[in-house]
Amino acid sequence: MDVGMDMNIAATDLEMETNKSMAGVIEMEMTKAGLFPDVASLSIGKITARLPFVLPFPRNRNSATGPPPKGSLVVDDITSSLVPDISLNLRAGLAQKQDQTMEITGKLSCPRLAQARFQFAGKVGNLPHAHGFLNLSCPEFSLDSHEIFPLLPLEGPDLDFDLDLSGSGRVFWDKEKGLVTSGFLEIHQGNVRNTDKTFEARGVKTHIQFDDLLAPSSLPGQQVFVETIKVGNLLFHNANIRFTLEKGRSLVMENARVEWCKGLVSTEALRFPPGRDGLNLTMYCDRLQLPILLDQLGAFDSQGTGSVSGRIPVSYKDGFFSFENGFLFSTPGTGGRILLKDTSKLLAGIPMDSPQFSQLDLAREALKEFDYEWATLRLNSQKETLMMKMELNGKPAHALPFVYNREIGSFVRVDASNPGSHFQGIRLDVNLQLPFHQFIKFGNTFL
Repeated sequence: MDVGMDMNIAATDLEMETNKSMAGVIEMEMTKAGLFPDVASLSIGKITARLPFVLPFPRNRNSATGPPPKGSLVVDDITSSLVPDISLNLRAGLAQKQDQTMEITGKLSCPRLAQARFQFAGKVGNLPHAHGFLNLSCPEFSLDSHEIFPLLPLEGPDLDFDLDLSGSGRVFWDKEKGLVTSGFLEIHQGNVRNTDKTFEARGVKTHIQFDDLLAPSSLPGQQVFVETIKVGNLLFHNANIRFTLEKGRSLVMENARVEWCKGLVSTEALRFPPGRDGLNLTMYCDRLQLPILLDQLGAFDSQGTGSVSGRIPVSYKDGFFSFENGFLFSTPGTGGRILLKDTSKLLAGIPMDSPQFSQLDLAREALKEFDYEWATLRLNSQKETLMMKMELNGKPAHALPFVYNREIGSFVRVDASNPGSHFQGIRLDVNLQLPFHQFIKFGNTFL
């Protein structure tokens, strides 16, 4: 440990007894102190201390010199190179105890974060067995991004948040173990959103146990719960994320589970921040409701029953998500019914006199209410476009206003005077290109 400082020391209120005992107060003033340059580069503007003492240390309360005098400790402008615009002030009372230790109790405050008020208590042991500890606690207080981001050394991300926090910490030192820190941070309730409101997380709760406070790191298996997460048009519920914070520089997401489309999605481990290639993960999907999924992906305004499962590889880079070879399928032997309302997009740009138009017109009519035996969904993206291919095998729930025309070799639409045709089994292939990033794009500085 490298320490640099300017120091003035004086002894006052000295009392000498005939039995050679002595009591008094050492007044000490230090300025420009620097501590722990290899870890957090702590610096202190000024320390003013009144240190009480009795020599030799009293063995009982009836010492000839009487009770030890009280002392005080005032430390102003405690800062760290990690967050240089945040300074702390300390006010404490000191008392020499019967066990040859110095007791300290007081408060720690931050002028720029007035609601956060820390209380602490500890002891410092004397030579030859020098040691000490300090316990800190901070009652619940509210913090929002407008208070903290202006104080950070780097430009803050495009996020707004409001959090209800509390926490505690412990600092211990002795000659053998050196400096050891630990603590916890609890978010009782929190909300996070980006500035253009395309991302929002509400009902954030967590209790993080730290095993180091100077270079923040946590124990493995920490958890954060989120009631709802909205990413563009995608809506997730009841997220449970397990993670580890590594020395303040990276965060490892061990796994995550979240409800989506009334089903369940889980992921494998992932490290933040991502590397140059961006973020890559696989979403393992279990029984997602197909009508809700189609609606959230922007494919159709849909209703009905039935679910699909499978995997969706997802990449995130430069503010954009992409899907690659995502494949979802219905449970074998379990079908469903799909009702699509806005099917007119299937005919967009198709000439009415083309053979393709009549085929898509029939598919469009069938999808208005279709009973399927099995379904598959393939998801890929190219630049800012999501390409979705849906295959359905089944039959329309009702007769369709089409009859087969032998002359042209295809089905043609008929008016209401014709009963139309009952289809007993058909396979529908639906290909869509969706402007995916219009409703799922984050700001480029989100990750």
